[in-house]
Amino acid sequence: PDFSSRVGILKYHIGKTPCNLSDRDYEEIGEQTEGFSGSDISTLCKDALMAQLENAKLQQNSLNFQMVNLPRHLHLILKESQCDFTTCLIQAALSAPIEKEDFLISLTKTKPTVANEDLLKYEEWTEEFG
Repeated sequence: PDFSSRVGILKYHIGKTPCNLSDRDYEEIGEQTEGFSGSDISTLCKDALMAQLENAKLQQNSLNFQMVNLPRHLHLILKESQCDFTTCLIQAALSAPIEKEDFLISLTKTKPTVANEDLLKYEEWTEEFG
């Protein structure tokens, strides 16, 4: 996809998920996904969306279920609810907004699955046959 399509795909996959991404952030991520297929961008979004849950799990493991140094929103959920720690971590992860940093981390792990040579072949075919 071209630049504007990549930005559109990013916005589509984020949907109504809480996020702190500005239009410029979407554009910067769109620039960094040059050569990605629509499926690759979908994978990138899923990975970024899962970052909050992974961070919460790391916090859980590193703190041995202690509430020391947990994010403020997690403290509030634990105090206000009667849920177990793991359930509260999931709730916290789902309520935390996605950040640009989540995408930057995901970009280090998610790479294009279609080689540049293959993309050129598709472009040539499209030019020749429409």
